Amino acid sequence: MKYFSIFATVVIFLVTGYATLANAAECPLQNGHAYKHAGSSAVYYISECKKRPIRNPAVYFSHFSSWSDVEVVPRAILERIPDHPLSFLPWGSKRTFQNGSLLKTVSDPLVYIKINGNLHAVASEKVFLQDLGLDWGWIEDVMPSVISDHSVLGAITNSSNFPVGFVFKYSGDAAVYQLKILELTNGVFAKDHIETLDHLQSLYRAPYVPTIPASVEFTDYRVPSGVPTQPSASTAPTQVEPEPAAPVTPSTTAKNSLQSSLVAYWSFDSDIQDHSGNTYHGTIFGAVDCNVSGKKNTACSIPAGGHQIVIETAPLLSSNISQGMTAVGWYKFERTAESKFLWEIGDKNFFLHFDEDTVTFHCGMRKSVTDPVTQTSYSIPPVPQAWHQVACVYSPNESQLKFVFDGTVYATTTASNFETFSASANLGMGIGCRGPARCPGEVPMETVALDELRLYNHSLTLEELGKL
Repeated sequence: MKYFSIFATVVIFLVTGYATLANAAECPLQNGHAYKHAGSSAVYYISECKKRPIRNPAVYFSHFSSWSDVEVVPRAILERIPDHPLSFLPWGSKRTFQNGSLLKTVSDPLVYIKINGNLHAVASEKVFLQDLGLDWGWIEDVMPSVISDHSVLGAITNSSNFPVGFVFKYSGDAAVYQLKILELTNGVFAKDHIETLDHLQSLYRAPYVPTIPASVEFTDYRVPSGVPTQPSASTAPTQVEPEPAAPVTPSTTAKNSLQSSLVAYWSFDSDIQDHSGNTYHGTIFGAVDCNVSGKKNTACSIPAGGHQIVIETAPLLSSNISQGMTAVGWYKFERTAESKFLWEIGDKNFFLHFDEDTVTFHCGMRKSVTDPVTQTSYSIPPVPQAWHQVACVYSPNESQLKFVFDGTVYATTTASNFETFSASANLGMGIGCRGPARCPGEVPMETVALDELRLYNHSLTLEELGKL
């Protein structure tokens, strides 16, 4: 009985002690401030007298102006503060959110999309996925102050009340449009083609352009006088020149090109076989799992620490690439900041690398191990747990090496005289890491999932990439 009494006293002390800490008036640390102790670099944000770890410098600077705002306290005091049940810190009000950002707080299921500086609530899951063509992986958790800092306008309930300024594209079409209202009309919507990447980036959160159904039609913004009275393309003015009579030709050409120039194709549908017919089959080294949920069916998840898929004979190195070459696949990252060779053919003869420190993708190539690397790079953080299509395209006709992210060319560099490689195909290929003998020296960080990886001895167009 004595021991039970002592135990009960201890329990009551702990419970009342934590309750006391939860009382802001008696909390030893100040809510809304950042703290650390001298023996650790970890920084914590205090709210409700509970601590949340700040895992990302960018998140820190969305709340504070300088590292000098971090207060150093004794370790014993910081350890007295219980962990917040929310084990991360959402974005704060000091960050500027681009148009197209999807925002929500952890305490409210409503998702908002930012258009023209204002927020619009998305009325339902159907509107989110089907009408607007958005992706759950694009949502960013924010503090309630971020929502209150914006004007919240009418909710989006269907495709008939898209906000003016909404940016979108159609499936199978690389063109990106902005929704506008035609002049001299009674509120008729029209789509305005965004012709350059710089223009798109000035308007919208460029990597995350939604894809809307083809059935949602708008007339073109740049039209002659006598505009239609409805947004549907079926009411387009008769003065406009008709489209060419054979619209099927580009698609047929693209299909034939995709079939005839395919060098290797790994679907990763529970296997690592090459389904192109050219027998570039892979071998797993380490803990690669090819039964995870993929973009289409299943995918291969490649963890950190040198795990990889190896192809002993490198595709493309013995091919004539006078028509160019393309490597395209779908990737899902566990988090934004990771460093990994997503694939490498030969010894940097053709490769795609993502750099953790600068959040930058690098597409590169070189003829032999003694030649300098030709490389094009672009800093763009992938959305964690979302699928992204990433392609490296070498186009001899344009003398360019291109980096393509989710159907948009983000970076190019001059590249020429790559009709063939001087390197040996015996150098092999690494997927999820460097090639067979080089991966241990390039230990990757974190896990990435890969799906539908294809190699072509042809420079694919954006239309062709859109079909994959």
